Amino acid sequence: MPALGETVSDGVVTRWLKSVGDVVKAGEPLLEVSTDKVDTEIEAPASGVLMKILVDEGETAKVGATLAIIGPPSPVPSPAQTNTNVTMPALGETVSDGVVTRWLKSVGDVVKAGEPLLEVSTDKVDTEIEAPASGVLMKILVDEGETAKVGATLAIIGPPNSAAKTN
Repeated sequence: MPALGETVSDGVVTRWLKSVGDVVKAGEPLLEVSTDKVDTEIEAPASGVLMKILVDEGETAKVGATLAIIGPPSPVPSPAQTNTNVTMPALGETVSDGVVTRWLKSVGDVVKAGEPLLEVSTDKVDTEIEAPASGVLMKILVDEGETAKVGATLAIIGPPNSAAKTN
């Protein structure tokens, strides 16, 4: 978060102009910030891939805080950037399976850890399953209307820089 005036100590992220997985160029607008003195766009300090957003829209950041991480355009995958399986969770002691009722994201969409990814129905509960990691939804293995056992892999989330859909 850059200093946006002598008396400005923090700002609110009002809008991200880029998503995780997007290629960014140094100097291009990356996000919008609002302070008590000014509303402005913050430019990308470097070229690369937007790897992680650390301050979400609506959150306040102090001057000097890291807002996001930009990685090299073709990063070498690290263990933290490998694929993550989305598995069918145990939704009660006696629940052994569930039916995927609706996917809330499509293959190629960028997802954030903790955001709703799909809806599942069991004989006990209807619930949303959250993304276990941030990245790109690479593959759906259980389609809507299909039944999955507890522990089964429902989908695969790839690293944030893998073939994301762009708007």
